[in-house]
Amino acid sequence: MSIGWVYRRNGVRVPVDPLTNRSRSGRRSRCWVSCHSATTPTFRIRSDSGNSGRGQIGRLCGLCPTPPEKIRITGLQEAQLIDLLAIETRCAAMFYAVGLSDKQVTPRNDVDLAKLTRNHDVMVAEADDRTAGYLAWADEAPGVAYLPFVLVAPAYQRFGLGTRLLRDLGEATSKLGIETVVTPCWDLAPWALSFLGVRGFQPLTGKLPDKLQTWAKRREAEILEPGLSLWWAKTDGLGTVPGLPRPS
Repeated sequence: MSIGWVYRRNGVRVPVDPLTNRSRSGRRSRCWVSCHSATTPTFRIRSDSGNSGRGQIGRLCGLCPTPPEKIRITGLQEAQLIDLLAIETRCAAMFYAVGLSDKQVTPRNDVDLAKLTRNHDVMVAEADDRTAGYLAWADEAPGVAYLPFVLVAPAYQRFGLGTRLLRDLGEATSKLGIETVVTPCWDLAPWALSFLGVRGFQPLTGKLPDKLQTWAKRREAEILEPGLSLWWAKTDGLGTVPGLPRPS
C-alpha cells in the first residue's frame, strides 16, 4: 500500500493510503482524509467533532489524482464494473470510520450491480477516462425519482464529480416530467449531509409536494431504519449550488 504521511496539528504523524483513506494499520480512525490541493503537498484533516486543519505530507504517494480536465457521464459499461466494485469498498470504509457497521453499509458485488440495472438507470462518472463514481435512480409512482445512492471514490471527491452526476440526473428526470428526487442519507456521515444540503436537498418533513407526499406514505417506512433519514430536492436545477449561476 502506498503511504502518504499526514501530520496533525498536535504533531502526531499518521500514515494513510490516499485511495482508501485508512491508516496503514487498518484501524478505523474517526478522522477521514481527502486530497486538498493538486499543486500543494497537503491533506485536509477532518474529524467527526468538526475540527479541521491542514497537515503536510512527508512524501507524496504518486497515486493521489489531480483535478480532472474532463468529466464525462456515461451509462454502465462492462469494462467499468471492476472499478465500481473498488469504489463500493472504498466508500464503505468511510462509513465504517464514523461508526456504521457492515450490516448497515454493505458494498455491492458484481451480482448486485447486475440486478441494479434491471430496475434502475445507472450513470457513471469518468474523470479523464478513469471510472470515478456512479449513481443509480428509479422512477417510482406517482412520479418521483428515487436515488438510493451516489458514490464517488474518496480520492476523487471534492472535484465536482458528484455534483455533475446530480446535474445530469436532474436534466434526465426533468425531461421525463419528474419534479422531485429523494435519497437516503446516514446521520453519522457529515460529508454526505453537507453535500446534499449545499445542493438544495432538505429533510423529508413538513409540507411536501403532493406526489412526494403520496410516495412517502407508501415507501418511507420500507426504506428508513435507525440512523437513516430521507432528503429531497427539486429536479429542476439539481446539481447546482443555490445562489450561484447554473453551469452551461
